[in-house]
Amino acid sequence: MGTSYPGGFDNFVNPTAVDNLNTATKIHHDQHTDVNLAVRAIELELGLNPKGVKTSVRARLDDIDTAFTGLQTTAQKGVAGGYAGLDGGGQLAQNVDAGKMTSGTLLVARIPNISGAKVLGPSGGGAAIPLDAVPALAAANTTSGVFTIARIPVIPLATGVSGILPAAMIPSSVTSNANSQVVADAAARLAIPLISRVDGMLVTQRTPFSLWVWRADNSTWNQIGGAPGAPVQVEDTTDYLALSNTTFAAGTNLGTAFTAPASGSIFITVSVHMEGNLANNLCYSTYEIKTGASIGAGTAVNTVTTEEGVGVGSQGGVTRIRSSARNLHTGLTPGASYNVRENHIVTAGNYDIFSRKLLVEMVAQ
Repeated sequence: MGTSYPGGFDNFVNPTAVDNLNTATKIHHDQHTDVNLAVRAIELELGLNPKGVKTSVRARLDDIDTAFTGLQTTAQKGVAGGYAGLDGGGQLAQNVDAGKMTSGTLLVARIPNISGAKVLGPSGGGAAIPLDAVPALAAANTTSGVFTIARIPVIPLATGVSGILPAAMIPSSVTSNANSQVVADAAARLAIPLISRVDGMLVTQRTPFSLWVWRADNSTWNQIGGAPGAPVQVEDTTDYLALSNTTFAAGTNLGTAFTAPASGSIFITVSVHMEGNLANNLCYSTYEIKTGASIGAGTAVNTVTTEEGVGVGSQGGVTRIRSSARNLHTGLTPGASYNVRENHIVTAGNYDIFSRKLLVEMVAQ
């Protein structure tokens, strides 16, 4: 049969007074073998000298129980029998009396909440409390010290019943950031956040000095006062010879960018010195107006036409000269950027250009 110890207990069959040595229910020599194996298993389990220096194994176990009795209660250790154990990381798995901890550093996660009465602060010999650990305090509990600006909440004007405001705290206008502002230039005006632009908001622009109003219905600034702006003139005295383009061409660009005045109106004058074969052709110099400050780019707001330019030539034996070229243009968006560019054309043959000029004049209200 063998032995089941120490994994289990053996169940030996004892012989009776009438059993023979060869009784089939239990052969005599099998009984001796089972007992021998069981005894050997007990020896291996206990090891050599299991009592140590004690008089018996029982005496040794009794002494161990006596040594640990009363060190900690079962409730303190959280385990039956009252013995604190270690977890897989070598740390105590049960509660330990604080009086037993005399050195080392506790992990933050293992520090319990501490009553405010236990926090002494620097004046009481303790450490300073980090700002993010300080709870919100009722205003009535704040009786001294100086607040940083960032920690002062917005205070309704009705609450300020006494005291003196520093000059730096007083806005430049009683309606500042609401219905009126003063800005340095156009860039500062355009930089006003959209959320701050109230319908009908007035802005005084120092350079160039002008007055603007914000229209929320079409999201535009409209100049309503101030100087319309100085005239702008550009000139090119380069000779361009034997030109023969029969469609409008800018050639070497002659143009300028400008900002539409409050009136939305401008005068444009084109001047040119040009010559051509007068046998049977006409040559013209005129201009186009487009949106944006990039010369020649943008959407056309005034397409190029000979009716707004100057020209010279002969057709059907008749000499023709168009000498007046100062035109009024209206309907521009006040404060918006535009550009004007000279164009030229010939109906046939070729022609020469010796000088060109463009003049943009702002119209006042």
